[in-house]
Amino acid sequence: MKKLYLRACKNTYYKLDSKRKYTVYHDPINNNLIVFSPYDNCNVDSVCGSIRNEAYLYLINELNINKNIVVSWSQITGGNKRLYCLL
Repeated sequence: MKKLYLRACKNTYYKLDSKRKYTVYHDPINNNLIVFSPYDNCNVDSVCGSIRNEAYLYLINELNINKNIVVSWSQITGGNKRLYCLL
């Protein structure tokens, strides 16, 4: 099973098998999900790397202290590519 390691995250996320255009990772300890919806041939690493440090640390803190949440993390096009993350 593929693992996703996120800097400063206390738990490991495991990729769930999905035949959809998005990628889903699950943390079995806190029962949290991260749904990645990359735009235009971007991969999970590029989506993770596109977020500002303050926003990233806020998100990781929420994942570390909360249970049963779903994060939709995606990148959309514009003048510059922008990252959107919803809790």
